[in-house]
Amino acid sequence: MKIHFIIHEAFEAPGAFEIWAHKNNYQTSYSRLYQGESLPQPDKLDLLIILGGPQSPATTIEECPHFNAKAESRLIADCIAAGKAVIGVCLGSQLIGEALDAPYTHSPATEIGKFPITITPEGKKNLKFTAFGDGLEVGHWHNDMPGLTA
Repeated sequence: MKIHFIIHEAFEAPGAFEIWAHKNNYQTSYSRLYQGESLPQPDKLDLLIILGGPQSPATTIEECPHFNAKAESRLIADCIAAGKAVIGVCLGSQLIGEALDAPYTHSPATEIGKFPITITPEGKKNLKFTAFGDGLEVGHWHNDMPGLTA
């Protein structure tokens, strides 16, 4: 499997996604946009993972020269149309919504901090979640929300 990561800032990283990819001997490639690297072609990947960042889908190239929301949304739409798997984290999920004509919106309140997640009985049956026990605390920092498709 060929996995491509879009990384918007130096302080964002693939983390557990990258560990999982390497553990399974999948090929990984990267677009480190903050270093001026270009976006991939959809035919060069099987799974696209778009990470977060401080930008929003409304951030312009004038505001952030290394971030082109429209180009990323086009890439996402092309990957989805080609049957590629696409995962978005934070900003990445907002861009997926934009690509699917579900515009992001501003959150009613900024969310910053840690929040507990409880694993449901059904979730505990899934081997992917067994290491989490009954739950875990996750960090979050959100100003915007992804749009929802029909």
